[in-house]
Amino acid sequence: MFLGGVIGGFLSFMGSGTFAVGYIANNSLFPEALSSEEEKKYIQMMSKGDEEARNILIEHNLRLVAHVCKKYANSNVDQDDLISIGSIGLIKGINSYDVHKNIKLSTYISKCIDNEILMYLRSIKKLNSEVYLEDPIGKDKDDNTITLKEILENDDKPIEEEIELKLRIKKLYEKIKKPIEELNTIDRQVCKEKVINIGTHNHIGSCIFGNVLNKYYLKYPNVNLNLICEETCEMMRKLQNKELDIVFSKKDSNEVLNGIEYTKLGYLHDVIIASKNSNFANKELTLDDIESQIIYTPRTYSQALKRLEMLSFGKKLNLKNSSYNTILELTSSGKALGLITREYVDENDYKKFNLVEVKTTLELGEIEFGIYTNSNKSTELKDLIKMIKEYFFKLIPKQ
Repeated sequence: MFLGGVIGGFLSFMGSGTFAVGYIANNSLFPEALSSEEEKKYIQMMSKGDEEARNILIEHNLRLVAHVCKKYANSNVDQDDLISIGSIGLIKGINSYDVHKNIKLSTYISKCIDNEILMYLRSIKKLNSEVYLEDPIGKDKDDNTITLKEILENDDKPIEEEIELKLRIKKLYEKIKKPIEELNTIDRQVCKEKVINIGTHNHIGSCIFGNVLNKYYLKYPNVNLNLICEETCEMMRKLQNKELDIVFSKKDSNEVLNGIEYTKLGYLHDVIIASKNSNFANKELTLDDIESQIIYTPRTYSQALKRLEMLSFGKKLNLKNSSYNTILELTSSGKALGLITREYVDENDYKKFNLVEVKTTLELGEIEFGIYTNSNKSTELKDLIKMIKEYFFKLIPKQ
């Protein structure tokens, strides 16, 4: 009588949509399972809308709930709770059973009971892993409960505001992250496309290119001109490997490398300079005069030095390599001579260092110079070459 009241009440609650479960943990109190014929009979009646048949099927399968729950005895969940959850699975299984799917009722509802219990176990596992700000985490010295919220709060802002602010900042960053990355990519590409690497010698770069570069930057402010000063052979190697875009140099030979174009700019003149206060200022220097003096020459003057050796007929000259500015300073002391290229020195430098070109019986001659480039030239590079030509044609108009 007790069992019938519990089950009847339980079924009436489920039928009306109210969530409540009554259960009996003792298997001996559950009704016996129906026979195959009885089960088929009540299934057919239930399929026609008979609520009583449905309730009978539920009552006589409660024993199956207790059987499935035994699998989860070590789940740390109260057995009564498992039977309650399993009963819900039983009712769902009876309600959704379809006789036409050719599957036994006990097999089908066992699976439904199993699924319901598993869903419950997963939900409590997730719940146990969550931490709430109001959760107690201990007690203070006065035996008052301390919550996580109290630990995280600071004097300036409530923890909720801090979290909200951080979330807003994160969302804002996510929105602007992609545009910033795209702009950085474009910026890197622009920088890469608008760099012109120029190979030259130290004295050429400082004495000549300064005038050209200032004019060029006014027209192309976004182009970066990178001056690289090295020996001619190394610059030509880099030009052929496309590490350089242009090489400005004296012409060493008539041979031009494959894929490299040479443009003649004119001729340069090597001269010997001395201090105006020296004994050489107003006389024509002979080979003996030159032999007895220290001569400072630029580090890259290989051709001029070869000519000096040829003109000296085997005599050993006291040659010292140095930078252009150092040559001018040392020569101005009156204790040495300098070998330079006339076109590389500004008239103001002669005045500043009190220098003068001196006559000599040696014919130092002239040397052709120009620019070497790869055959493929950008618009920016073509304009740079044009400006270099204009500058030298003004500097040395009749060549």
